[in-house]
Amino acid sequence: MFLKDNSKHSINNKIELDWLGTLSEKTLAELLNGSGNSVFVLTSGNKDVTNSLLKQSVVNLQKEDGKDIAITNNLVGFIGQSNNQLSICSRFCKIDETKDEQEDYFLHYLLSKVFAFNLVDFKHNMQQASFLNLLFCLFPKFLNDAMSQGIYRKYQKKSFNNDKVHGNIDISKHLKLNMPNNGRIAYDCRELSQDNDVTQLIRHTIEFIKEKSVGNSILNRQAETRSNVLALINSTSSYRKQDRVKIIAQNRKIVVHPYYTKYVMLQKLCIAILRREDFKYKKSESSFFGLIIDMAWLWEEYIATLLIKLEFKHPMNLGGSGAVCFGLKINGNFYENLEKSDFRFNSIRRFPDFYWGRNTDCTIIIDAKYKNYVDADRDLDRDDVNQMLAYLYGMKGKFAVILCPGNSQKEYGYTLSGWGRQNKAILMVKNIDLKDSYTDLKDCLTFMQKSEDKFISFVKNLQES
Repeated sequence: MFLKDNSKHSINNKIELDWLGTLSEKTLAELLNGSGNSVFVLTSGNKDVTNSLLKQSVVNLQKEDGKDIAITNNLVGFIGQSNNQLSICSRFCKIDETKDEQEDYFLHYLLSKVFAFNLVDFKHNMQQASFLNLLFCLFPKFLNDAMSQGIYRKYQKKSFNNDKVHGNIDISKHLKLNMPNNGRIAYDCRELSQDNDVTQLIRHTIEFIKEKSVGNSILNRQAETRSNVLALINSTSSYRKQDRVKIIAQNRKIVVHPYYTKYVMLQKLCIAILRREDFKYKKSESSFFGLIIDMAWLWEEYIATLLIKLEFKHPMNLGGSGAVCFGLKINGNFYENLEKSDFRFNSIRRFPDFYWGRNTDCTIIIDAKYKNYVDADRDLDRDDVNQMLAYLYGMKGKFAVILCPGNSQKEYGYTLSGWGRQNKAILMVKNIDLKDSYTDLKDCLTFMQKSEDKFISFVKNLQES
């Protein structure tokens, strides 16, 4: 069964109604954490965003004129249970009901840009096998992000029998090994080690990917990935392939560490990859399996690949870096220059998606929204307007742009009152030009390149104005 994101769909029969009804009764959190489920969710690492997303359902049902209607949101991907399967395509995919496979070139193009893999090497359909292969493509980015924090270290219990005691003596073992006295003592201690259940999980994932036809291409494409793979292999000398099931079981509890924050998504991805066969051959009637992608997050990350090259700042909510300080709590001290400060406490801090030229006469703020403002000619949401005005006035900006995907080249803007009028500030709503659908991969690549070139020219014109 195929649906599009952010759309309404009539339900044609009772089988579809029962299946979609089952999904509508489950939040994303229940699908993710349910016993026996194998569901991987690709979304922002920001806690507030994730918590809000996990309260949603993949699909919702409602009655309209006596008919059952399925309503989708920003979630796309594949979800299955027993013999029931649902694929949610992007709204820029043309669904042909006569075919069993649907080619979503736009979705796969965004993924290839964000995760830096070769789009030509993979199928682009919305079937189960295609989504499972995507898990391999995600691995290098999550590995490199996690390894930027260093190799994960964890206290491990180790046993020794030597004359350098630094732990608890194991009396029974000592009597067994060292009598009569030979100068050694048997003891146990806890040591920080890079060879632990988490790094072993990553090592097993690396070896699993190597076995696949695309494995070498994925792991050897980037020098950073090659270096990190080698470091993991050197740090996991106790690796044994026959321990794979035990290692997966030991990683059921997800990493919670104040420093190694980026290992959370890597650990989840590794489990999903190693349980990939479960996705294919799941026998349980009640367990769910699949890959769900938050298009709002993916759209923002795609825009980042374009704007970072133009020297835009991309504040990171998760790590708290790059925040814009709009004010300070007064505690007897007064700071005159907020722009040069990055206060983490007792301050009003905000995270615009992208900004450029702060403290100049041409500050630009861009917010990526996976919404259909221009094409549908709909009014801006109140929260989006308030957010952009706060950024514009707080940063004394000249241009604030809400950037959406769409197939209309129209754009519109608002002149502003008060300080905004004095500074000739403008709030704009603009599309990155897309097509309703693409005939093939070449058509998608060619059109997207032209669209990106137009957008980059637009941004450069703003920077030079």
